Parts: sequence; structure tokens; C-alpha cells
Amino acid sequence: MAFRSQAYHCRNIVRMLAAGLLVASVALAADYPVTHVHVRRDQPGELQMESDGIRYTETTKHKNPHEYRWTWNDIQKVVLQPDSIEITTYKDVKWLAGRDQRFLFRGKGLDAAWPLLRDVLPRRVVADIATLTPAPPLLELPAKRLEGRGGHEGTLRIAADSIIFESATSSGSHTWLLKEVENISSSDPLELTIASLGTDYRLQLKQTLPEAVYNDLWRKLNVRSNH
Repeated sequence: MAFRSQAYHCRNIVRMLAAGLLVASVALAADYPVTHVHVRRDQPGELQMESDGIRYTETTKHKNPHEYRWTWNDIQKVVLQPDSIEITTYKDVKWLAGRDQRFLFRGKGLDAAWPLLRDVLPRRVVADIATLTPAPPLLELPAKRLEGRGGHEGTLRIAADSIIFESATSSGSHTWLLKEVENISSSDPLELTIASLGTDYRLQLKQTLPEAVYNDLWRKLNVRSNH
């Protein structure tokens, strides 16, 4: 009887956890009015973040509006910005010499999709946004993120599970999840390079990065890589 009672209790816990995950995914799902950017003419539509993928439906009045549906497994990469999202699929475009198919959408408040995309697309989301942390950051420094021949000035925040750069302008922000960072390096206390998802990001620091903070970050990454 005790064994049956324990088994029944475990099944109830599993059901409750599954229900909780379903409720969480539904809560994070949302619809966004967007513009699908075309070479010739942009088209208005609606982008739907669903529990198992992303759907886009044109809202134009012509007879055959475009509609696309991607499961999470169809998506190779997402570049997320506050007012845009670019979806790259695994499908080749033959007339573009086999380049992977890309879709660009513009709309307000698309960065609100970050919590869902972060969880369902690990290592496939480039977050050009400054995310909020549940707890105060461990350190804040004024910094400049270098990009091309210029860059973006703003604030670098180091949190328990992420590094965030918040640009002072409308573009240039970025969030790196520590679990997706391959390495950090620094040849000078006023410089920091973050290697993540195959790209090196360089930052100039306007204040010295404390050695203890750098060593703690390096230790976290090194311990993780050895497991």
C-alpha cells in the first residue's frame, strides 16, 4: 500500500509539473503587430509566439495573404532587437546560391519575446537587447561596445548568470548568457572580449574591471567547460 501511495504521489507531481510548464509557455506566448520587410514592398501582418513555434500571417486584403509557420526545430537562428526580429531557417534559397532563408520583421516591443525564445532556442538567439535581471547586478561599469569602425557607449552590467551591455542609444545593446559564453579574455584592465556563439565582442571599459570579478567570471566558465 505504501508503494502504491508513493507511486500515486509521484504521478501527481509529474502531472503538476507538466501543467505548470504548459501554463508558463502559454503565458509567454503573445501576438505582435509587425511589418514583414520585403525587397519590393513591406507587408503588414501579425507575428504569433506560440508554445511550439512561431507563426506569421499577413493582414493585407489581397486574395492570397502569406502565412508562414516555423516549429522551434525549423529555426536556425534568431536575431532579436527591441523593434525587430530576424528569423533564419535551415531551408536553402536556390536563387541566392543556397543561402539560408531569412525573414525580417519590424514592430514595437518585440524584445518582450526574449524570455520565451531564450528557453526554447538555446544557443540560437542573438540578443541585441539589454535584459532585466531578477536581482541587482554584481557590478556596473561605463563602457563602449566596439562595432566596425565605431561603437556604442553605455553601461556594462555583470549579473549572476549573464553579462549585459545597455547602450545609451536605441541600438547597440546586447545580452550574453554565461551558459552560452565560450570564453572571456582581457589584455588590459580597461578592455574585455567576450566570445559567444562564434562571435567575439570587444568592449572598452571606462573604469577598471576588478580582478576579483574577472577571475570569478573566468572560473565559472572554466568549471563549466570541465564538466
